[in-house]
Amino acid sequence: MPRLDPLDPARLTPEQQAVYDAIAAQHAGHVRGPWAVALRVPEVAQHAHALYERLCVETKLGKRLFELMVLIVARGWTSQFEWQTHERQAREHGLPDATIEALRRGEMPRFERDDEQLVYDVVTELSATKALSPATYARALAAFGEELLVELISAAGLYTMVAMLLNAFDVPIPPTAQPLSRPAPAPVRRVVTGHDRGNVAQVLWDSAITKLKRGKSGMLTHLWNTKETPADIRAGGDIADPGDEPHITPPPPDGSRFVVIDFAPGNTPAMHRTETIDYVIVLSGEIDMDMDDSTVHLRAGDTLIQRGTNHAWANRSGEIARVAFVLIDGQPLGIGQPRLNE
Repeated sequence: MPRLDPLDPARLTPEQQAVYDAIAAQHAGHVRGPWAVALRVPEVAQHAHALYERLCVETKLGKRLFELMVLIVARGWTSQFEWQTHERQAREHGLPDATIEALRRGEMPRFERDDEQLVYDVVTELSATKALSPATYARALAAFGEELLVELISAAGLYTMVAMLLNAFDVPIPPTAQPLSRPAPAPVRRVVTGHDRGNVAQVLWDSAITKLKRGKSGMLTHLWNTKETPADIRAGGDIADPGDEPHITPPPPDGSRFVVIDFAPGNTPAMHRTETIDYVIVLSGEIDMDMDDSTVHLRAGDTLIQRGTNHAWANRSGEIARVAFVLIDGQPLGIGQPRLNE
């Protein structure tokens, strides 16, 4: 329900009227959404709209990438008005339907263009971790240059402010519009440490993971794996990122695998078994683990040790359940069921 009464043009102060007229001239005679909220402080509305004109109307980034940025911010904030306003504009400026629908569902789209993937990575990582990793910054700088990168991040900041205004004051959307679902979980931030060639401890990677895989039961973030026991943690050498490797459920032989899975409400449970010992932590939400003839209900903060048993994960709640798994290769059980390989 809206928290502010609609603006009455007949009761505006002279300062508000001047800003109202200037904004209305740019929006087919209307002052709605964030501008109607901001007009309570006309100086804020005036300067915010001037920034909007430079970053949106006069964008050098290009409208396709600009509208992609807005949808990423709107989805991250579940800003209904912002999404409804810009979804149509994104389609008109060439953003593929599949990309828009994936963002609506809170998933990472399968981008066909490198510049769209880069905009997604920059905006998502900055929103999730409040920083840009050296690798992401270097990619963005090489692709966009200083001016466009500053413009991109400035525009993301502007539309974050817009989303906050719209959400805080519960600005409504048309009754016929399809609202966004509940907020999508933020990407998982992963910090990896190691040593340099002088044996000094340091952070090797610190960024949000945006490469996700849709599995049978949920959206999977692959964080790490090891391929032998004891694990290779030698200092001083360059290492590849195991998170970039193709994901299958069991860890490598004699190795381990670390993943986070977001189980959507009403997911399709898939009964399976791996010959592993699994350390499980429910990070948020609630989840059921169905076994052969029983069910265990787990809540945020609960832990579970899975010892090679048949099980399926079922989210029967109304919220996304985020669960962390560490799978460690185990000895064969000898009960005849093959390993799951998906």
